[in-house]
Amino acid sequence: MEVNVIRPDIEIHDVPLEKITYDGNKHQFFVEFDDKTGGRYEVNFICCESFRVSRKDLFDSSFLKGIEKSGMMYKLIGSKWHSELRDKYREKHDGREMTQNFHYVMFLGNTVIEIIALGYLMKKFGEQIHPAKFTAKIVEIESFRDDRGHLFEQLILVEAETGEQFEIQDIDLLCNEEMEGKVVDFELAVFRSFSGNNICKQEGKEKKIVIPKHYEGSNRSIGNPTFYGEIIGRKYEHDPSDLIVDVGVGTILFRIDIEELDKYLIGDYIKIDSFMIQSYEPDF
Repeated sequence: MEVNVIRPDIEIHDVPLEKITYDGNKHQFFVEFDDKTGGRYEVNFICCESFRVSRKDLFDSSFLKGIEKSGMMYKLIGSKWHSELRDKYREKHDGREMTQNFHYVMFLGNTVIEIIALGYLMKKFGEQIHPAKFTAKIVEIESFRDDRGHLFEQLILVEAETGEQFEIQDIDLLCNEEMEGKVVDFELAVFRSFSGNNICKQEGKEKKIVIPKHYEGSNRSIGNPTFYGEIIGRKYEHDPSDLIVDVGVGTILFRIDIEELDKYLIGDYIKIDSFMIQSYEPDF
């Protein structure tokens, strides 16, 4: 099992259970906490498949053996619990694989939470934020409702100013049918694919979006876009992992791992093979 340390610079007080919430409609898991310097943070785990809460004195932390740095959160790759959930999902859905995601462990004082999720976003309250901004036309909205008619997910087909069309997941359910055909400012978070050379430095200095071939008679692309752009900044002052990338027709958010911080710097031109693109309520 591989273990990655996340944010070794943050120490957390005990967190009341009311600050740990799950939104089942949006499949998002939220944790709000204060660090020992008085800073207040919120972590949003995206596309949460499952979670569990334990007491620290009952939690098996043997996975930390040999870990030099401690952190407030860890990303576990190849854990037993993750494998068990994948097997159950495969059995329940006729062999279909569970969406690529990770096993996160977060220590919150005397409480430990474990989450299986695609990724996370972290913000610090009161700090200056530098949002990404991508302007696009809404071509089509595909909505999904449960048996009671409750809207729980939306996929939005958008068109960039230069004509490229691709699909985004409307996490905060901000769009509606009346917005079809209108030009909207989005804040887009791009998640990389989970195989191959999913992020690398460019040999040149291109800013563009490349869309895979389309199915015949359909406006849906076979795969996800590849983004070429320049790293121009970071969204949060407290977290160097959230990069702002200029792709020519706008800017996008892209998260790198801690071990990649020295590899991808402001001014570098990169290529990103995306796995999923999500929109959030913008900070601008």
